[in-house]
Order: sequence, then C-alpha cells, then structure tokens
Amino acid sequence: MPSTCDFDTPWMFKSLQSMGSLAFNFFNNSVSKSRLLAACSGDAAPRSKSKRLSPGEQGEAEQRAFASALASQKEATVLEFYSPKCKLCNSLLNFVLEMEGRNKEWLNIVMADAENEMWLPEVSYL
Repeated sequence: MPSTCDFDTPWMFKSLQSMGSLAFNFFNNSVSKSRLLAACSGDAAPRSKSKRLSPGEQGEAEQRAFASALASQKEATVLEFYSPKCKLCNSLLNFVLEMEGRNKEWLNIVMADAENEMWLPEVSYL
C-alpha cells in the first residue's frame, strides 16, 4: 500500500529548483566558507586576501545563491535571513552550516543579510 505522506514538489516550483541549483553550485564554487563566515560575522576584514564585498555585491551573490539553490532540485531550500549585528544569528552560523553539511543530499540553506536593501521586498513581507 503506497504511503499517503509522500511529498512531490509542485510542478510550478520544479523549474525554479533546477535554476537555483545551477546558481547555488556556481556560488559555492566561487565563494569560500571562510569568506562567507567573515561576511556573516561582520568581521572588519575577511580572512582571505580578496576584497570585502560591497552591500550590492553581497546582495547579488546571495540572490544568485538563492536562485541556484532553487534550481538544485533538492527536496528543500531554506532562505535564512540574518543580521551581521545580531549575536544570536552569529552564534547559530556554525550550527546552520553543520546542518546543511549533514543534509546536503536533500537540503540547501541560503543565508541573506536582512539589513541589505536588495532583500527589502522579501523582508518587508515577513
């Protein structure tokens, strides 16, 4: 007897998932975890030798990562809004990265700076 609890992604989201996957993979390959940690924690200077991203560049990178995650055709994508000034957000960063790593075969987590004006339309509806 088939399970009635099986979840299949609605057809209108399947194309978004595949586009998001491409962008997410591109983003993950181009931005190192240490650079992401530095950007999320609000450190004055990232640990890598590359320059710090402007708010516009950071927002574009986050939006590309979100599009890529949606395109990945994984079962779930979480868009997590954080504030670089928030101690709770910073304290949860390692946990979020660990959960993403443990569940990478079916889960994407994209972090977006809630204080970046590029995310204003999305944040204003929260």
